Amino acid sequence: ANAMKATLASRMEVARKSAELVRHGADAIYVVDSAGGMLPRQVGEYVRAVAEYAGVRVGFHGHNNLELALANAIATLENGGTLIDCSIGGLGRSAGNTRTELLIPVLRRLGLGSRYDYFGAVEVWETVVEPILRRRRAKSLQWASGYADIHSGLLTPFVALARERGLRLDALLMAYGDALCTGDVPELSALAEAVAAAPRCRTSCAQPGEDFLRLPPRHRDPAVVRNTFQSVEAVLDAVNALAVKACLPVAAVIRIDPAPPGEDYVMAEYLYHDEQFVFLRVLLGSPELFLELLRRHGKTFDILLFDALPDAVWRLLDKQRTLTESLACFHVDIPAIHYRYLFAAADHACRQAGADRVLLCGADPDVVSRHLPGGLEGIEAYCLAGDAVIMRFDARQRSFVPLPPGDGRLFPVAAVLSRIDGDDGKALGGFLAPGAMLLDFTGGMPEAIGTGNGRQTVSLSPYKALSGELVNLMAAFKPSR
Repeated sequence: ANAMKATLASRMEVARKSAELVRHGADAIYVVDSAGGMLPRQVGEYVRAVAEYAGVRVGFHGHNNLELALANAIATLENGGTLIDCSIGGLGRSAGNTRTELLIPVLRRLGLGSRYDYFGAVEVWETVVEPILRRRRAKSLQWASGYADIHSGLLTPFVALARERGLRLDALLMAYGDALCTGDVPELSALAEAVAAAPRCRTSCAQPGEDFLRLPPRHRDPAVVRNTFQSVEAVLDAVNALAVKACLPVAAVIRIDPAPPGEDYVMAEYLYHDEQFVFLRVLLGSPELFLELLRRHGKTFDILLFDALPDAVWRLLDKQRTLTESLACFHVDIPAIHYRYLFAAADHACRQAGADRVLLCGADPDVVSRHLPGGLEGIEAYCLAGDAVIMRFDARQRSFVPLPPGDGRLFPVAAVLSRIDGDDGKALGGFLAPGAMLLDFTGGMPEAIGTGNGRQTVSLSPYKALSGELVNLMAAFKPSR
C-alpha cells in the first residue's frame, strides 16, 4: 500500500493507518514523497515509525525536486526500510525519481547490492533513456514545489491566484515554503499580496498550460498537402521550440512508402503532446529522403518510431546507422495501436452505458476482424458496411457476417473510425438508440448523423495511445549484455 503525500499527516498518523492496512492484508507500506520535498531526517522518522508501529516491510517512493531522492533512499535503508522504488535515469513525473544506475553503486557501498546489474542499467540509460531525457532540464517550478511540499495535483489554487495577480508561480510557492518553515502559514490571498510587493516576483513569462506550439497559419490546415522540405522544416522548427520550452522529448512516427521515380514526397504533421512526449508524424516517399531529413534535422528528434518499414528499406537504413545511433529507435504497428485504443475506448463506453453491443462505422470489416481482441467479453461488435448493411462479428469464424434485412436493432454505443460522407452519416443515425454515445475518432462528423434524442459525442484521437505504447516499449527493452 502507498502512503501518498505522506507529509500531509504526521508520522504517527501514517504509522497507525499503516497498521490498519496491514490488518486488511497489506504486506508492505510505502512512504511516498509525492512532492519531492522531504528531507532525509524526515524520511527516516516516517519509515522508522511505520516499521516499528505496523511491523511490516517498509519502502520509499521519492521524487527528486530537491535532488534528495537518493539521499532519502539511503535514509530509508538506515531506518529499517527494505524497498526502494527507482527508475533508470530517474525517468518519472515532474523532477523524476531515484536513479537506478546511481542507487546500485550506493547499495554496493552499503554491502547490499552486489547482485544488481549495473552495466545493464547503464546500457538502458545510454541507448533508451538518455535520448529521451536530453531535453529535460531542472525547472524552478519543480524546485519551488518541492520546497513548498506541494504536489502537482494540489497546485490548482496556486496557479489560479498567480494568474489572477500576475505573479510568478514559483515565487508564490517559495513564499509558501518560507511560511511552512516558520510554522505561520497565512491565507493564500494574503500571501499573494505580500509576494506582489516584490517587483521581481511579477511574471512576464507564459504560465503553465499555455500552448507553446507556433505554426504558421498555412501549416495548421490538415486539408492542405505540403510536399516540400521547406514546409517540413516549418513544422520541425515549431515542434523543436515546443519541446525546448516544455522540456519534452520529441518522438516521430516515421512512415516510408517508396514512391515511383520522380514522385518522391516528404510531409510532416504535429500530432499532440502530453506530460511525457511531443509527437509528430513524418511521411516520406523514399529512404533517401529520410536519410537527408536526418542529416538536416537529426537533432530535432529524440525517438524514432518506424511504422511498418519494408525489409529493403530497413536494410538500406541499417547501413547508415550512424545517423540514428544517438536516437532511441523502435518498430511499431500503428494500425494495431490504434485498434487497441479503439476497442479499449469502446469497451469502457459500453460498460459505462450498460450496453452489450457496439456499432463500428467507417472501417473495412475484414480489417477490423483481424484486430478485434478477445477482450470485449460480454460485448458484441457490429460493423456498418456499404448500402447500410449491418454485420455482426462471429467469434468462431473470426469474421463479420451480415444480419438479415430489417433486423431493426438499435445501438447505444457507436464508433466512427474514419471520415464518412453525409449518406453514411444519415444511415448511421438511423441505427442509433435514444441517448446513444458516439465515439468520434475522425475530428468531425457529418451533421446528417443528428444530435437529437439525447445523443452525446465524445471526440477521441487514436494517436493519443502512442504515449502509453512508447512507455511500454521502453519498459520491455532488454539490454544486449
